Amino acid sequence: MNSLNIDKSKWNLMTLGDIADEISVRVDKPLEAGYERFVGLEHFNSGSLKITSWGTTEKLTSSTKAFKAGDILFARRNAYLKRASLVEFDGVCSGDAFVLREKSDVIIPGFLSFIVNSSRLWDFANANAAGTMSKRVKWRDLKSFQISLPPLDAQPLILRLLWSANAVVQADAKLNEELHSSLEVNRNSIFSYEEHAHSLNVNSDNQSNELNLSNLYIEKSQNGIYKPKEFQGKGIRIINMGELFAYPIIKEQEMSLITLNEKEMANFAVKEGDLIFARRSLVIEGAGKCSIIGKHNSPMTFESSMIRVRLDSEQVNPKYIYHFLKSKEGRKRIRRIVGFTTVAGITSTDLAKVKVPIPSLQKQNEIVGFLDQFDDSFLSVVMSRETSKELLNSIINKVF
Repeated sequence: MNSLNIDKSKWNLMTLGDIADEISVRVDKPLEAGYERFVGLEHFNSGSLKITSWGTTEKLTSSTKAFKAGDILFARRNAYLKRASLVEFDGVCSGDAFVLREKSDVIIPGFLSFIVNSSRLWDFANANAAGTMSKRVKWRDLKSFQISLPPLDAQPLILRLLWSANAVVQADAKLNEELHSSLEVNRNSIFSYEEHAHSLNVNSDNQSNELNLSNLYIEKSQNGIYKPKEFQGKGIRIINMGELFAYPIIKEQEMSLITLNEKEMANFAVKEGDLIFARRSLVIEGAGKCSIIGKHNSPMTFESSMIRVRLDSEQVNPKYIYHFLKSKEGRKRIRRIVGFTTVAGITSTDLAKVKVPIPSLQKQNEIVGFLDQFDDSFLSVVMSRETSKELLNSIINKVF
C-alpha cells in the first residue's frame, strides 16, 4: 500500500466525539415497543464492516438500547476482539455495545464504519479499557480518540475506494456462506428423522441407539474457570464467549490470557475433541451453542460462561456428536433444555440428559469423514478471504 499516496494537507484533526454521538435510548420491552430484531455480542463478527446476523426479541425481557439503520454498533466489552459494524436496519442491542450515530455536518453516511475499524482506534480502545474479568471501554474515553478527517467533498471518493475493497472481502464471504449452506443441508439430512434421502442417514438402517449425552462422558462435565484475565502477554489462552460464537472449531488465536496453577491446569485445560457449550445468552438461540476444540500446540482453557464435555473416544467419535448437535435435530433437542428468566441458560445437569443417536463407530467415522470434506473447501476460501481482508485493512490504516 506504499503506492497509495493521499494528500492530507487539507484534512482536519478531530476527535471521535466531534464526528459521532453516542445514542443511548433504553428499551425495556422491545417486542411491545415494535422492535423485532436484537443484536447481541454473539452477532458481531470481528473486523466485519456490517452486521449480517441478529436474533429475535421474542422472550427478550432484559433492558436493551435502540438503534436505527445507519448507526454503528461498537462492542465495548473485550475490545481486543475488534467488533464494530454498520447496521442497516432498526432494532435493539445489548447494553455492552455503543450506538454511534454520525454527525452529518462533518461526515458522510458509512464513513465512520471504516474509521472505527482502523488499527489505531483499536489500539486506543484496548489501552483505555478497564476491568478485571471482562475489560470494557467507556465512551468518555473513546470519544477523545483523534482522527484526521478529510473535508466533506473529498469523502465520497475515499468511501467508494474503501467499499470497493470491501466488496472483494464480501465476495469471499458469500462463497463461504454458500459452502456453509451446503454443509448444513447435508448435515441436516444425515441426522433427519423426517427424511432419509441421504445415504449416511443415521436412521436409515435402524442401527442407531439413543443414549443420554452423559452416557458418553469419560469424566464429569466441567464449568469454566472464573478468574481475572491478563492482557500483558502473560499466561495461557482462555477461550471466551465471542470465540465460541465465532468459531465452530476452536484452534489457536492470539486472544486474552490467564494464569493457572498446576491444579487449575488439571481441571480447566481443554483437549482436542472436547465440546464447549455456551451456558447462557440473551437470546434463546445462543444458550447451548456448541463448538469443538481442534488441534492446538499450546495449552488453552475456557471461561466460566461455558461448559466443557469430554467424551469417551472408544465409544464415540467426538466430532460425530459435535455435528449432530450442530444439526437441525440436535439444536432442537438443545432448545428443549434451555431455561429463560432474564437470560437464556442451560445447566450441566440438563445437558447430560440430551439424547443423541449412536450408530456404529464405523458409521460415525464415515459421517465425520464426509462432513470433514467441507473443511478443505472452507480453508481455501478462508485463505482467500484473509488475503483480501489484509488488503482492505492496509487501505483503512493508510487512510486513517
